[in-house]
Amino acid sequence: MVNESGNDVSVINTAADTVSATIPVGNTPQSFGNFISTYTITTGVVSETIASRSLSVYPNPANTILNIHNTQSNVLPFQLNSQLIITDIMGNEVYHEMLHGIANSIAITTWNAGLYFYEIRSEHGSERGKFVKE
Repeated sequence: MVNESGNDVSVINTAADTVSATIPVGNTPQSFGNFISTYTITTGVVSETIASRSLSVYPNPANTILNIHNTQSNVLPFQLNSQLIITDIMGNEVYHEMLHGIANSIAITTWNAGLYFYEIRSEHGSERGKFVKE
């Protein structure tokens, strides 16, 4: 856990729910990532859904192919005329195309390993999430 005012980082023993070490790191440290918390305030990178969850993006983590599938056959908000935009962790756009039909596959074999963010936009709304490329 980052302690911005203390200029250090606490190592948390999650089994005992105690601080097991404190490491000085310099002025105003910041953190980035996914965090587990019992608090109602969310931190880290969360998947944001503006429209109702109607997509399945799998496998996650992925290695060669990323599949995007409309999971609601009777409601087709992301079936036709939907833009898919994928960015890397630095916000650089690495992929952009129009999705067609209810099932799409993207070859990601040549992509670097890491965390990626997707956004699918249509006239009915948008859906955002993340996946890991192994």
